[in-house]
Amino acid sequence: MEVPYENEKIIGLLSITFLMLGLLAACGSDQTSGSKSGEKSIVVGAAMPVFDDKWLSYLYDGIKEYDSEHDNVKVKMVDAKNDAGKQFSQVETFIVQQVDVILINPVETDAVGPMVDAANEADIPVVIVNRMPDEEVMKKIYAYVGSESIEAGTIQMEKVVELLGGKGNVAILNGTLGQESVVNRTKGNKDVLKKTQT
Repeated sequence: MEVPYENEKIIGLLSITFLMLGLLAACGSDQTSGSKSGEKSIVVGAAMPVFDDKWLSYLYDGIKEYDSEHDNVKVKMVDAKNDAGKQFSQVETFIVQQVDVILINPVETDAVGPMVDAANEADIPVVIVNRMPDEEVMKKIYAYVGSESIEAGTIQMEKVVELLGGKGNVAILNGTLGQESVVNRTKGNKDVLKKTQT
């Protein structure tokens, strides 16, 4: 299906583009390494939840596309294999390597706070992608790039209701339980269903 691919790929491109624009404008420091052309390059540590997820692969495609088109950007992308502890360790490795910025698509949004705190202590900006953390973590990051999950769930179910003509049975299949996006998109789905049943 073309639309989801394009949406996730666009989020990936927007994530890295937004990140680069901000860093190039505000954070271009002497710590950045040199590129082939002699310009300063920015090293991005990208901590991703899992590589073998088809939906997320579109997001990764957008990030890789940006990386391949810009000599002054180097992306180090790692796979946490859906293990929040492993992802934290990978973020710590990025900090030791002194990357310029860390991009995180959290395995678990509840577990991303300590990663952000560790990066903040090292003065490395963090961009969270696609899975929105809680308000406290949001105050500590450079940016969040992704959808607002309740709104996304509302849009999803409104389209389903439209396609079914307001009649029929609906089953909701969830991804990883406990994820902010799963919880809130499902809430958006159910809110629409409640309205259509009254």
